[in-house]
Parts: sequence; structure tokens; C-alpha cells
Amino acid sequence: LVAAHVLGAVPLAAIGPLIVPILMTHGVVAGDAPNFQTVVVLAGAGGSIAAGFLMDRSRSAGICVPYCLLAALSLVMMATMSAAAGAVMLWATAIAHGFGVFGRLPMGGYFQTRFFGLRAFAGVIGLQSAIMAFFMGFAAPLVSKSQEISGSYNPALSAMAAASVLGVLI
Repeated sequence: LVAAHVLGAVPLAAIGPLIVPILMTHGVVAGDAPNFQTVVVLAGAGGSIAAGFLMDRSRSAGICVPYCLLAALSLVMMATMSAAAGAVMLWATAIAHGFGVFGRLPMGGYFQTRFFGLRAFAGVIGLQSAIMAFFMGFAAPLVSKSQEISGSYNPALSAMAAASVLGVLI
């Protein structure tokens, strides 16, 4: 459960600080990056509300699957988008990323209490927070290093998409 949650949260920590250079390598003007982030956060709010609604009506952990897959798809879209594709691709990527990544984040706490109970919640969340802080702290620097080595952010974006799919399997 902790591994699945970490795999879903790392792309958020890795992409956030690097969104301007990632978008610029795909031909997007720097001025659109703050708008991209705004759309990501607003879509994320919608994703979180929808996730809460669905979790209230389902007892299955499978509710997380479409969110993980949407997050993976958004990372693939980010790796393949170009300014030539136009604004629709840019905003579709932002919406998919926000809805998928932010929508699945609250599920971690819900699944911890559901599968381990309230007594274990503090221990599980403490362990998860320590592990997440470690991986999230290294996420952006590793993506930057990957870009320096390969000359592109695409390998790192592809790796994070694969990690999101791995989260589905877990």
C-alpha cells in the first residue's frame, strides 16, 4: 500500500518544480506554465472530489485503478506533446494530470484505515510519510539528472508513467 502510494506521489513532486523547462522543451511558451499548473490544481480538486464520492459508494481498492492509469496517460501525453499540437493537447494533458495524480492522493489515507484499521493508522501513515519524503526529495533532482544525461525529460516521464502503471498492479 505504501509502495503504491509512493509511486503515485513521486510524479507530482518531480514534475512540479520542473514544469516550466519540461513544457518549454516541447515548444510551449514559458508564460503558459503557470496557467498549466493552475489547470492541474483545479482539475486535481475535481479529481479529489470525484474520488471521495466514488470511495463513499465502493468498498473496492479497484477505485484507484482509473486514477493511476489516467496519471500514467498524462505523463505519456506530457512526453509526446508539442506546441504544434495546439492548446487542446496542452490543456487536456493538464486536466488528465491533475485529475489522475491529485485524485488518487487522498485514497492513501482511506485505504490505510480501511485495510489496517484506525489503531494502525498513525504507524502506517508515519512509515509512509518517511518513505514518501525520501523519494519525493530525490524525485526532481533525478529527473534533472536524467535530462542532463539523455538531453530530454522524456525518459524520466516515461519511467514515471511506468511507475504509475506499477502502482495499479500493486
